[in-house]
Amino acid sequence: SDSQRFVTTWFSPYLPSQLLELADSQGLMVGANSRVNRFMDFEADESIDRASLKILAVDDSPTNMIVLQGALKKLGYTDIVTANNGQKAIEQVELNPDVDLILMDINMPIMGGIEATMRLRADGLKTPVISLTALSESELDIESGTALFDGHLSKPASANDIDRVILKSVATKPLSTLESIES
Repeated sequence: SDSQRFVTTWFSPYLPSQLLELADSQGLMVGANSRVNRFMDFEADESIDRASLKILAVDDSPTNMIVLQGALKKLGYTDIVTANNGQKAIEQVELNPDVDLILMDINMPIMGGIEATMRLRADGLKTPVISLTALSESELDIESGTALFDGHLSKPASANDIDRVILKSVATKPLSTLESIES
């Protein structure tokens, strides 16, 4: 019958603080007493002072931002500035000229990551910018028309990949050879 073909699924909405707690309880986030899952399984290189680096994380998805901030904090990056679109990213760079690295989502409302990065580069920004997107590196180069970014992370990126690309980018800044990490 027609009534048997359709199934209604109910879900509970979560506030960001509840989402963080839920993610932690499922092993998706890593805190001092949390379980470690495959996305957070990483042994930090203690020779680098990650806490001294200021990172601008740009993503329009609150869920992605929570996961990204959790991974960065687990890795030891504690000075994190955030923005939820490219326009806000430009404003954050103006407010925080000492940013050491930018993790930039590509597809966002108001202003996307490609346009924001082009504007920042046109204004003389030499800070490494890492694309963080579901697009492949070649799709990104085609869409932007150039190797605009210092590195590329494909979503979902592991904490290990995030750390590797950040450390390589800050070690070789300004604008270096594009390293691609595609999971």
